[in-house]
Amino acid sequence: MRRKHTALFIKVLAVFFAAVGIFTVMRLQLQRNELLEEMEQLRAEYEENAATIEELKEDLEAPVDLEYIIRVARERLGLCMPYEIVFYNDLAH
Repeated sequence: MRRKHTALFIKVLAVFFAAVGIFTVMRLQLQRNELLEEMEQLRAEYEENAATIEELKEDLEAPVDLEYIIRVARERLGLCMPYEIVFYNDLAH
């Protein structure tokens, strides 16, 4: 009788540890997937920031001549030349 209880106890214990192991593996897999997703988002953000940095470096290295001043006045200040006609619309770019 005692052997039956011992064998049953060992089987229950084995099933318990197998369930805990499976649960742990599934939880770790979910964490891994979340981290991979986050890594991809961070990589995309990094590439976007790297492109912005390159544009800013080009702006810093550009000579400050009339063409540069006109470009900055147009892009950043919204200015135009006196002879230009500016049309506005509500369409998004």
